[in-house]
Amino acid sequence: MALGAFVDDPEDMVHRRMLKDLCVATYFPTLSPGIAKVKAAQGLLTGQPLSLAYYRHRGMRRFVARQRARGIAAEVAYSSAMAPYLKGAAVPTFQDFVDADSAKWTAYGKKGSPLKRFIYGREGRLLAKAEARFVAQADRTFLVSPEEAATLRARPGVEGGKVDWYRNGVDTDYWRADGQFKRLNRAVDVVFTGAMDYSPNVEAVLWFAKKVWPSLVAQTPGLTFVVVGAKPARAITALDGKAGISVTGRVPDVRPYLAAARVAVAPLRIARGVQNKVLEAMAMGTPVVASTGGMTGTAASPGELLLVAGPPEETVRALKSDLDDPDMAIKMGAAGSHFIREHYRWRENVRRLTDALNLALERR
Repeated sequence: MALGAFVDDPEDMVHRRMLKDLCVATYFPTLSPGIAKVKAAQGLLTGQPLSLAYYRHRGMRRFVARQRARGIAAEVAYSSAMAPYLKGAAVPTFQDFVDADSAKWTAYGKKGSPLKRFIYGREGRLLAKAEARFVAQADRTFLVSPEEAATLRARPGVEGGKVDWYRNGVDTDYWRADGQFKRLNRAVDVVFTGAMDYSPNVEAVLWFAKKVWPSLVAQTPGLTFVVVGAKPARAITALDGKAGISVTGRVPDVRPYLAAARVAVAPLRIARGVQNKVLEAMAMGTPVVASTGGMTGTAASPGELLLVAGPPEETVRALKSDLDDPDMAIKMGAAGSHFIREHYRWRENVRRLTDALNLALERR
């Protein structure tokens, strides 16, 4: 197997040695945000989706060409942004889009400043057309849930019969409350985990801190809310130290925070695909309170395995039910952990993709 992957955070290079040991060839170009943004801006002039222009890279094209010259059995692209690299393949090709990204950009285009609405709306329209072309070029395109697959199939020009899905997975040996990791020496009542430079996460935390947290703390003084995730936006770091809120930035291991937390929140207003933060918290046995968007694509039963809440007052009630009734919270957390181990193991969930790959290779 050969692997080419962009790296936008130098700290991710720690995984390079392990990946090199697994592959016959690897290529990990560092993606400079400044240069990539210039490329994306050029997409405005060329009529391209900005996300595709962002990942246009001569070195990656050369790496793909070298592997083709050496001889490969199949090609797999992860995310629609990588789909252009499959062009010209002479072997079976597969795409894992994860989400129908065009729908995400279209949702962004309905809010914000006029400039943001224009840029995001444009991205949604152009990427939807590109997704249809990408589906046509590949043998099979996968998404992370039946809902995301249905969204892509509904796009004009998409060959629905070539679209499939498989559920995301969780490493249940790693994400477990009794795992081998250093425990926190401080209390955590409520936790949010996620990349904190990602707009939906930023929006979710700001909404929660403004609309929910003050009411919750007023009813139960002394509560702590910890925001865990790399590259926190300026608006997020500004919350640190206010009313029991702390912002960690990047941490070496998220598990200690989930294990220590009495409840995990996922109050996302815009969400696509499946929220790994929800699956990981459930796997750890941490009770979860999520918005409807936060549990998108998750097959868990609301009320039994996690609590779903919408408006601020409803979210406060859901959180208090977990915080005020430890026995119920423990029971819900245990049920969630069992559910993840039953339905979200990688080996079982990835079988749709591996079966498709094996069938294509057998037909060659």
